[in-house]
Amino acid sequence: MCPDCSAARITTGHWRMFDPRCIFCGGRLLQAIPRYSGTTAEATQRRRAVLADWIAAGHQESMLRELAKGKMALEPIVKESKK
Repeated sequence: MCPDCSAARITTGHWRMFDPRCIFCGGRLLQAIPRYSGTTAEATQRRRAVLADWIAAGHQESMLRELAKGKMALEPIVKESKK
């Protein structure tokens, strides 16, 4: 599991670290930008820059946009099966 998603889950979204290797971190960062940006124009510009960064890291734009639209984006918890 992504340590930043795990920390964000524990802190109910107040964790402000985002791993570019994790698409869920990208979605969560896109969700957080409006809370920390001054104007709508600044938020839009910042979201476009973050989206470009995460796409450059190999993530799909459509997935990032979908994650940003939903509830807090966190990597799902996968329970390991017993063998």
